[in-house]
Amino acid sequence: MEQSFDGRSVVIAALVGSPNYNLKEANSDEDWKYLVSPSFDDLYDGTYYTQSHNSPERDFTVHDIRRFCQLLGKGNPYFLEILFSIKVYATPRYHDLLEQLIEKREKLASMNRPGLYRACIGHSKEKIKNLRKGTATTKDAVAQKGYDTKEALHAYRLLDLLERYYHYEWDFGRAIWYPEEERGPLLALKSGAIDNKEIDCYLQEKVRRLQSLERYYNNELVQIKTKKWLEEKIRLAVLLNFLH
Repeated sequence: MEQSFDGRSVVIAALVGSPNYNLKEANSDEDWKYLVSPSFDDLYDGTYYTQSHNSPERDFTVHDIRRFCQLLGKGNPYFLEILFSIKVYATPRYHDLLEQLIEKREKLASMNRPGLYRACIGHSKEKIKNLRKGTATTKDAVAQKGYDTKEALHAYRLLDLLERYYHYEWDFGRAIWYPEEERGPLLALKSGAIDNKEIDCYLQEKVRRLQSLERYYNNELVQIKTKKWLEEKIRLAVLLNFLH
């Protein structure tokens, strides 16, 4: 595991993406997120370090751990996933922090349910809007199927997460993981099983169905006590970096 990026110490590293949903296929690459402690200049200037790297074998992004704290507080599903990763590590001085975060991960997942709902809906709509743009790695799928099948899967999975989280009585770990018998429809979606003429309606219908769940998410107030606990833990982690 990398120890630092541009002089910023790694706090936590986590595998993200399809392995955490049990949707990994043989040709899937690995995606990692690294959370780093800010430098003195970052703190003084009020800036947040970020970096990304893409290659055929491995992609990763790097984020200031203070940003992780902020986005967790907003219910961002991509950063919540870090706490439920099948591979998550901390550098030695931060082992206690990681253990405490994992122990409290279900409370952290439910800390801002209204925010989680808005984030999943917002990210999904953005992906639906960009279905036919494609990227360097998905342009072949767009040419062959007429749309970005990977983006379609991501959009559907985020919407499905909201539905599953509610039906599994707010068990986030269970909601993101697909048992073998439930993987088929999502992998079929990724393979382009739904026709180009039907995919937009298929996803928009999923969005419409979820509107009936919005009130259940919004009924839960942001858990201020949990949010303050998280902020204090991250504050201490940043301080620890400057004491070593």
